[in-house]
Amino acid sequence: MGAIKKTQPVIIWKETEPKSKPGIGPLPSDDEIIIACEDVPIEFKWHGRDVREFIHMWEQGLSLLDIARSWEDRNPDDVIFLWEHALYKGWIKDRPGGIWGRRRKD
Repeated sequence: MGAIKKTQPVIIWKETEPKSKPGIGPLPSDDEIIIACEDVPIEFKWHGRDVREFIHMWEQGLSLLDIARSWEDRNPDDVIFLWEHALYKGWIKDRPGGIWGRRRKD
């Protein structure tokens, strides 16, 4: 019986393009116009009862993150836009701790 030849494994390197993360692209040029949040999956519609609940939680000093957790079926980013809308409408006022509420220890 002859000796068994051991062969070296062949490694073939493939040139591939690096995968980019969704949403990450090149920065705009200086003269390019960008519409912020144009393709962002945010729901801007709120029921009046939810707006009143948001205002109540804001007045109680809850952080925006804690408030956002109240709506499990919504993107937490939705609350940021409701917060800004409520500020501009005068429904809420800025407060000590800002968006962090009572959690903020300055």
